[in-house]
Amino acid sequence: MHSRQRAHLLKELRGLADAWALAAGSAVGALLVTAAELHIRADLGVVDAAEQTLHPEVLAGLGAQPSPGTPDRAGSDGTAQAQVG
Repeated sequence: MHSRQRAHLLKELRGLADAWALAAGSAVGALLVTAAELHIRADLGVVDAAEQTLHPEVLAGLGAQPSPGTPDRAGSDGTAQAQVG
């Protein structure tokens, strides 16, 4: 899951080049594109932190989590696993 998330975020970051072209000459547009870039970079930081902090079995389990809004499932060790999404 984390590699798919990273690939998606990197694609989004590359896609901001088009947004920069559209925002040319607009201070508000440039601010919005900057905010989007900072948000994507922060999300990439979270993916990096998860990879460095979480055990591989937890990372593998994150790909099988239920949709947001559904109750957490218990892990194989009986502890609840938080949803990330």
